[in-house]
Amino acid sequence: MTGPSSTAHLARRTERTDLSFRRSRRVGTLFVALLAMASCGGEGAPDTAPDAPPADVPTRHLGLFVAGDYVEFEACSGEAYAIDGPVMTDLIAMHEVLIPGLEPLEAVFVDLLGTISGSGADGALDALEMRRVAYEGGGCAGNDAGIFFRGLGTEPFWSVAIGEDGFSWVTPETTSNFTHNGLQDGLQGEWIFEGLNADNAVAITATIFQEPCVDQMSGSWYHLTMRVDRADQVFQGCAYLGPEMEGD
Repeated sequence: MTGPSSTAHLARRTERTDLSFRRSRRVGTLFVALLAMASCGGEGAPDTAPDAPPADVPTRHLGLFVAGDYVEFEACSGEAYAIDGPVMTDLIAMHEVLIPGLEPLEAVFVDLLGTISGSGADGALDALEMRRVAYEGGGCAGNDAGIFFRGLGTEPFWSVAIGEDGFSWVTPETTSNFTHNGLQDGLQGEWIFEGLNADNAVAITATIFQEPCVDQMSGSWYHLTMRVDRADQVFQGCAYLGPEMEGD
């Protein structure tokens, strides 16, 4: 079993994770509500309909990041944006680490918090925070709908998915599902979920720390670290915030 490692030069903005994590539950819920109301607009829309959310409210953006002769972000939707922002130095550094250099303008998958200004050819993403950077795995094909947190580790391979309705533990040999009593706040700012078995006893515990993590197999970077305690075993791995915690 190999524990996670972190790179100090990439950790400088993770202190904002707790703020964005707690704030995003409020902002994300409002954002979704506003979108739903806007979709019902038209001649019959009430005069009191609220305005669209401000353009400077950070939202989540998943897509491909290219760095080389130029830098560009291509969202999973296919729309391309110029990209800049406070985490650009870290993004370029991670791109250099992950890309094998076989072809020019290769891309890495990124999961970012940021704001978009402009549209079309004039659109630009201001990248404020990194959640994930990976050359392989997940990416635009991943499905995190309904997920609070997702964690993963190696040696042995395991993954955890925590959502509103349950807590799953997956290894190459087995899949186990549990209920849980919701998010608990730890004494040091960590987040804790306890998975309960059919007898309502704690069978597994996932603790999420606000510390960056590098997957030892792939080199992928994550903004959170996860420890899983099950029976008398402890598993260390990486984790990231799911969309259900942000409402988007």
